[in-house]
Amino acid sequence: MNKNELDSAFDRLFEETVQSMDITGSGSQADADAVEASWQKLQKRLRREAVRAVWLRRIQWAAAAAASLAAGAFLFHSLQTTEALRPVYELAYKVKGGALSVQSAGADPRTAAGARTAPPPMDDPPFQPEMRDNRDLPEEGTFRRKKVSLEEASFQSQFVLPVPKELPAGFRLKHVILHFSMGESKADAAKLLYAMQDGTDRKFTILVRKRDYSDHKSMPDGKRIWLPHSSGGGGELEWNEEDVNVIIRGELGEAEQNRLASHMPMVQ
Repeated sequence: MNKNELDSAFDRLFEETVQSMDITGSGSQADADAVEASWQKLQKRLRREAVRAVWLRRIQWAAAAAASLAAGAFLFHSLQTTEALRPVYELAYKVKGGALSVQSAGADPRTAAGARTAPPPMDDPPFQPEMRDNRDLPEEGTFRRKKVSLEEASFQSQFVLPVPKELPAGFRLKHVILHFSMGESKADAAKLLYAMQDGTDRKFTILVRKRDYSDHKSMPDGKRIWLPHSSGGGGELEWNEEDVNVIIRGELGEAEQNRLASHMPMVQ
């Protein structure tokens, strides 16, 4: 019983008690005793009303819970097995030997007919960045390099090195750098460095690499192109020989480089 209900019950009982009393203005002891008795009677009735309200609420909650349980039991008890795929498959409800048998009600599974739909398209090939010709040992990807002698270079390269039989006066081979691309056991590029024996700064290099590394890979074999340097003299002479691209670069003139190239046969 909330406060409003209790106040209403109190007012009602108080009014009934007052109406049942015969109070005069004499103010005698008998009247005082009668008022006290009526007040105690009123308090007892209020307590009974409060207890009655509590029990009524409990009974209401119990009835609601019982109704919910009954409704749930009825609904779950009335559920039936649904065969959503019955028109497509014949299902075996009884499991025998721990396995569920599912049989198609369609065509004979032993038919020789092929697939009715085309296979999905293949994934796109991995992106391959365009090779950039840096006119030197390749820089793309993962690689390793090492300095070797000319004899070692001839055995550790994928191609036969074109080595000049004659050198300009005063020059000698200083070293060879081999370039190994990732996963390659033999070098796919090599650079031969020639320098003056007297210690001066004059030098030139011969770059030998796979033909595919060059922007001029489509140039016919044996045809040479000369690219002069913009400053300092010298330039670059480039040509292809079978699967190899060769570039002579350094402080040599066009005539000197062409003479050098003419004395560079492919040797074992």
